[in-house]
Amino acid sequence: MTSVETPGFVLICLSLQIGFGLILLAVAIRSLRQWRKHRASIVFLRPQTQFGIWSVLLVACAICLFLGQTLIALLFLFCAQLFPRNQRKKAPSPVGESKSASRD
Repeated sequence: MTSVETPGFVLICLSLQIGFGLILLAVAIRSLRQWRKHRASIVFLRPQTQFGIWSVLLVACAICLFLGQTLIALLFLFCAQLFPRNQRKKAPSPVGESKSASRD
């Protein structure tokens, strides 16, 4: 039985691919940590666009489920769930009024 050696070029390509993947993973984790830390300051400027993208993801999920592609449908659903949500900001109360006067 003869032994087959893996060429050096293949090892270099595999190590570059694994290294690039690890760098992308580290960037994504760092971005997620920053997003969680500064969640209140992040504002999505166009809620209509956000709703449109969310709707497209849900429609793509439904189509994939209809076509029997369950794993891809779950991926679309997962993306829709992780899409940033818009938080409504409360209007500031007038400076001269107290809280009890604004309730009446």
